[in-house]
Amino acid sequence: MSTAESPQPSPNSRGASTEPNTPEPSNDTSFAKLLPLNRLARLAIDSTARSGSQYHEKFIGEAIFDNKPVNCFVLSLHNIPHFPHIGWRIGQGRDLLKYRGVDLHLCLNNQKDTGVAGLHARFNWVKGASGFFLIADNKGGKKVTMDGEPFGTDRRLIQPKNTIIIGECVFTLQYTYRSSDEEEQFQTELRQFFRSFYGEQYPLILPTPGENDSRFKDWIFQQPHSRGSFGIVHMVINSRTGHPAAAKRILKSERNEYSVDRERLGWPEGFPT
Repeated sequence: MSTAESPQPSPNSRGASTEPNTPEPSNDTSFAKLLPLNRLARLAIDSTARSGSQYHEKFIGEAIFDNKPVNCFVLSLHNIPHFPHIGWRIGQGRDLLKYRGVDLHLCLNNQKDTGVAGLHARFNWVKGASGFFLIADNKGGKKVTMDGEPFGTDRRLIQPKNTIIIGECVFTLQYTYRSSDEEEQFQTELRQFFRSFYGEQYPLILPTPGENDSRFKDWIFQQPHSRGSFGIVHMVINSRTGHPAAAKRILKSERNEYSVDRERLGWPEGFPT
C-alpha cells in the first residue's frame, strides 16, 4: 500500500518535554520499553500501576525520561502476553473480558474524549515478515499514528526512532541495546518464541534494529552480511511490509567499471560495451 509521506512529529508533540535518554547496552531481559511522551500517556500508565491489577502491573517497569524515573510498559519474552500469537494488546479494555482484553492497559476511565478504544492496537512480530510491528485492527476503526502517518486495519514496522500516538496518548518504543553476545542470546530466545507460538521451525529473524541502520526509500539496511568482489551484501527489510531481502552495495571505480557493469547487468564474458 502506498501513502504520501507525512512529516514526523517530534517527541515534544502534545506535551512531551524532551527525548528519552539514549540507553546503554544492557543485560535487561526486556527487548523494548514503551515510554510515555506526554502528560496523558504518563497518567494512563501511572493509573494502571495503582489499579491493583496484578496482571497489568507485571507489564509496568521504570525508565529514565527527562533525567527522571517514569513508569513505562516493558516488553519481554520472559513476560509474555495473554495470547502470545496475537501479541501485546493495548487500549482501555472492556470490563467483562478477562484481563479487560488488553495486556498494556491504558487506564483512562476518569478522562473524557481520550480517543482510546477498548482494544486500540497491538505490538507483535508478523509471521512471514521480519521485524517488530505496530498493528491497528480494532473493530471501531480508530486510527493509530506512527511517525506522523495515521493508519487503521494495517501495520507498520517500528524503527528505532519513532513516535506512536494512541488516541491522545503519545509514546515512543525504545529498543533494548545489547552487546553482541546478549543479542545472540536474545535471537535464540526469539526463535524459541516463534517455534512455540507460531509453529515456525526456522523463522527469518533480523537483528534488533539499531540507530546506525541506514535507509534508502522504503528499505532499511542492517549490518553487513558478507562481502563480494566489488561490494558488501546487507540484509535489508521493507519498512512497510517487513519483507526481508538481500542488497549489494557495489563500489564502482574506473578500474573495475567493466567488471561491475557485467555483474550488475548479467553480461556474459566478452560482451561488448
